[in-house]
Amino acid sequence: SMTVSRVNGTPRYMSPEQWQPVRGQRLTATSDVFGLGVMLFQMLTGQLPFDVPDGAAPWAYGMAVVMEPPRKPSDLLPH
Repeated sequence: SMTVSRVNGTPRYMSPEQWQPVRGQRLTATSDVFGLGVMLFQMLTGQLPFDVPDGAAPWAYGMAVVMEPPRKPSDLLPH
């Protein structure tokens, strides 16, 4: 049988705990702070903090959020 999970959020701005939910775990304001951080990173650099090709499936971005460290803004804009 197939299990279908419902995604709550906009994939590119979802926190690790939204991508990897634990039964009974409630989302807190830290998920919103993560999304705000992604927006700030994007405003400063014009890119997202995780290096995933454009057009990649949303779950590919989620895997990067859960398993990889984000890029540093200074790596994209040294000045």
